[in-house]
Amino acid sequence: MESRQRVGLIVGIVVLSLLCMGWGVWQLGTRFAELMSQTQVKADAAIKLAGSMPGKSARPFTDNEISAFLAVAKKAELIEDPLQRCLAFPDPPGSHWSHDTVAAYCRYTTQPVISVAEITTLIQNGHADQVDKLFADAVQLQRTQADSRGLVDYTYSKDFKDSSEEMRGILDAWKRQSPKSAFAYAASGTAYVISAHDARGSDVVGKTDNSNFESMGRLLQFADDDLGKAIALDPKLTPAYAAMVEAGIYGNRRYGAIAASKGLAVDPSNYMIYIRLMRLSQPKWGGSIAQMQAVGAQAQSHASSNPLLSLLPTDAAGYLASGDDCDCGEINYVPDYRSVFDHASDAVPMGAAGQIASRFDRRQSGLGLVYAAEDLRFYPGDSDSRETLSFELAKHGEMQWAKEEGDRLVQDAPGDAESYKARGKAYEMLQDYPHATDDYSKAFALDPTEPWPLIQMGIFNVHKTHDWDKAWSEADELIKLFPDHPEGWILRLSVQKDQPRAGFHDTMVYFLAHFSNDPNQKAAVREVRQWLAEGK
Repeated sequence: MESRQRVGLIVGIVVLSLLCMGWGVWQLGTRFAELMSQTQVKADAAIKLAGSMPGKSARPFTDNEISAFLAVAKKAELIEDPLQRCLAFPDPPGSHWSHDTVAAYCRYTTQPVISVAEITTLIQNGHADQVDKLFADAVQLQRTQADSRGLVDYTYSKDFKDSSEEMRGILDAWKRQSPKSAFAYAASGTAYVISAHDARGSDVVGKTDNSNFESMGRLLQFADDDLGKAIALDPKLTPAYAAMVEAGIYGNRRYGAIAASKGLAVDPSNYMIYIRLMRLSQPKWGGSIAQMQAVGAQAQSHASSNPLLSLLPTDAAGYLASGDDCDCGEINYVPDYRSVFDHASDAVPMGAAGQIASRFDRRQSGLGLVYAAEDLRFYPGDSDSRETLSFELAKHGEMQWAKEEGDRLVQDAPGDAESYKARGKAYEMLQDYPHATDDYSKAFALDPTEPWPLIQMGIFNVHKTHDWDKAWSEADELIKLFPDHPEGWILRLSVQKDQPRAGFHDTMVYFLAHFSNDPNQKAAVREVRQWLAEGK
C-alpha cells in the first residue's frame, strides 16, 4: 500500500464518509470502536510488549549462523510436502520461537483450500449447490478440528481477491443460482472490497481523482450490501466480518472497528479478523502504534484458544522495523530486527524488514536473507521476498540456488521486470554473462524507467568481460535516457580511462560540475578529482 500523510488520511476519511452515507446502520459504542479512538497510550509500551526497546544497536547474524541456517533451509526446501517443509525449516538463528505457534502457523498457511478453478467449474455447470456444500463442510472442519483452524477465513482470503470481470461474473452467477447462500454473498462482498481498493488506486490522496473515490465508494456500498446479506443469512460466517474490517481500511474506520467487534463476539479467537483489525490500526490508515499494541494485547489474551494469536503482539514493533509509513510521534526507533522477531511473528513484516535490510543497510549482513526466507516459509507465493532471497543467496555464495529462485520467479511472473533482474544477478554471479545480459535486457525492456539493468551490464562489460564496445554503447544509452543519473557518466569515464578513449578530460569536468554535491558520489568525485590532479 502507498505511504500516506495524516492530512491525507483525514481528507480521505471525510470524503469516503460522504460517499458511503448509505452504508448499513450499526450500533456505536462497542469496545473496539472505543479502541480506535484511544490516542494517549504511550507508544514505548508497544515496543516493550514486542520485545524490542528503541535505541538498541542492531546485531547482524554471523557468518557461522548464516551458514548453519542455510544448511538446514536447503534440506527443508527438498521436502515436497508443504506442511513438512514448513515444519522442517529453521527458525531465525538465536531466536526463541514457540514450536506450538510455528506449528499452528505452518498448518494454517499450508492447509488445502477449495480452489477457484473448482468453484468456477461447478458454477459454470450450474452446480452452485455443490459449492455451498463444500463450504459448509469447510465450516464444520473449522469449527471442530484444531488442524483446520481458520480454514474458511483463509480460503476466502485466497480465493476471492480477484477483481476481474470474469470473477465478478462467476460470483454473480453463484448468487443467482443460490439466492439464500451466505457463502455466495460473503464471497461477492469480499471481492467487491478488493475491487474498491483497485478502483481507488495506489497514489496519495492529493494525486487521486475524485472519480476514483466515487468508484471506490460505490463498490464499497455493493460490498456492504452483500456482506450484510451474508451475515443476515448466517451470523456466524466470520469471513464476512473480516471483509467488513478490510472495507473499513479503505472507507470508514469506525465501520471496520465495529465489524471487528461483531465478528469477535461470534469467534473471540478468530485470527483473520484480528489480522485485519491490526492493519486497520496502523498509523498509515489513521491509527497509531498504541492502537496496534492494544490489539496485540487483546489477541494474546485469547492465544490459549488459538496459538496463531501469539504472532500478533510483535506487529507494532514489526511495523516500525519494516519501515512502513508511520506517524509515530517522538519515538527514536532504531530497528533491531533480531529483537523484534525474537519470538514467532507475522510473516508480512518479516518479509518487509528483510527487503529493507537487503536493499538499504549493508551492515545487516544476512538479515535480508533470513527474514525473506522466513516469509517464504509460510507464504511461498510472495514474489518480493523471493526476489530478495535470490539476491541475498547470490551475495552469500549460493549462486546456483539463487538462479533456481530466479527461474521460479520468471516462471511465476514472466511479465515482471524484477523476476529477470533477480535471475540476471544470479547469472552474473555465476559468471554466465551471456545469460545475464539476456535477462537484464528483458528486465529493461519490461521497465525502461529503471536504469539498474543497463548499469549492471555496463559494469560487468567493463570489469569482467572487457567488452568495451558494449560498455560504451550502454554508457551512451544511459546518458541519453537518464542524463541526470551519475552512473552513465561513471561508466563512460571507466571506458575512457581503461581502454582508453578520447574525451576523458571533458567527461571528468562534466561529472564534477554536475555531481560534486551528490552525497552518494563522494568516493567517485574524490577519485575523479585525483585523476584531474594527476593530469589524466
